[in-house]
Amino acid sequence: MNIMRPELIQIISAGVAGIGFAMIFHIRPRHLPVAFAGAALGWLLYLVTKQVWGSNAIGMMFAALGVTVYSEIGARLFHMPVSVIYTPAVIPLIPGGHLYYCMRGFVTDSHADFVKYGSMLLEDTLSIVLGTMVVLTFVSALTQRKQKISG
Repeated sequence: MNIMRPELIQIISAGVAGIGFAMIFHIRPRHLPVAFAGAALGWLLYLVTKQVWGSNAIGMMFAALGVTVYSEIGARLFHMPVSVIYTPAVIPLIPGGHLYYCMRGFVTDSHADFVKYGSMLLEDTLSIVLGTMVVLTFVSALTQRKQKISG
């Protein structure tokens, strides 16, 4: 009997979560594979970069970077808005566990847990934002340059 590696299960689960969020946002059924691939790609990049650099934040940043690049390319290939691809792909990266334990620490007056998980939440969230903003800034600069050349 062949047992799937936990990492493969995580990647597939992220893809399925991407499909779930795509359905919540009423994305057309024919675009669900795009959502699956984006979310799975994001989680794969997270796992690989976290393993290589040993940092959760760096993993989140590279995953967000990859998902944003995927969304920009996919939007042009599939003639869809970038946000339709990006949103279901990035949601599985959101550090829900850190948010839960941070809020639990806040509600139960556990200052140590609130600070510990709150700082981890902030670090991961800022990493996702940084990875996204790097790509969006680059794409915006390219778009502006293209418009200056053609117009």
